[in-house]
Amino acid sequence: MQFRGNVDTRVDKLAAGEAQATLLAAAGLDRLGRPDVGVAIPIEVMLPAPAQGAVGIEARRADAKCCALVAALDHAPTHASEGAERA
Repeated sequence: MQFRGNVDTRVDKLAAGEAQATLLAAAGLDRLGRPDVGVAIPIEVMLPAPAQGAVGIEARRADAKCCALVAALDHAPTHASEGAERA
């Protein structure tokens, strides 16, 4: 079953009994100021998806100027750990 909609739509569907559960991003709920929604899933139960919290930037390899600008933003330890998580 696909369960689509914004936070309020999903919460309403749960209240109406259309589904028993839904997964929502904690970061999104924080941004919306909705601490009342949901319960966090402990890391011991389910690991977060790789690269949560990391920002990815794409650049054309042939564009040396753009690559140099983006390289200045690269944080080597984060780059390495996110690459390892995705591998």
